[in-house]
Amino acid sequence: MKHTYFIILILVFLSCKNDSKTPSETEKETQTEITEIAKDTLIYPGEKHFKSIRQVTFGGDNAEAYWSFDDKQLVFQSNNKGWNVSCDQMFLMNAN
Repeated sequence: MKHTYFIILILVFLSCKNDSKTPSETEKETQTEITEIAKDTLIYPGEKHFKSIRQVTFGGDNAEAYWSFDDKQLVFQSNNKGWNVSCDQMFLMNAN
């Protein structure tokens, strides 16, 4: 019976081990997280609402796009010269 109490006491003692990280380790992890976020220029450090963003258009002056009511299409306007568009024109594209 004494051995059982002794074993339980040792197990309790070992389970109370504190593996807290030093401040320098925590700072390194935070800096790594900021660096990973900074790689994606669409997500700013401290952003709480977006986990990931995918850019679907490049260039142009307008930054608006709207989903169709059934969420299957996206409508946006652009004046991209690469598409032979000289002034703003509306475009409709499938979401996939």
